[in-house]
Amino acid sequence: MGIDYPHHKVRYSLRVLEEAELIEPTAQGAITTNQAELFVETLTEDLDVSSDKLDSMKTNSAQISQHS
Repeated sequence: MGIDYPHHKVRYSLRVLEEAELIEPTAQGAITTNQAELFVETLTEDLDVSSDKLDSMKTNSAQISQHS
């Protein structure tokens, strides 16, 4: 049971990833580059920071609401 994405969207996504040098085309399809690993690590770190900031905002908002 596969997910059916429109062909043009798949091709566009692959082109964007290739232009960002995150994948390289091969005869069998595409492979990730060394930059892809760094990109994912950086993205994960950035998402963790954003999540921590949101948690802090929720905590601060709850504390302000308690004091009002």
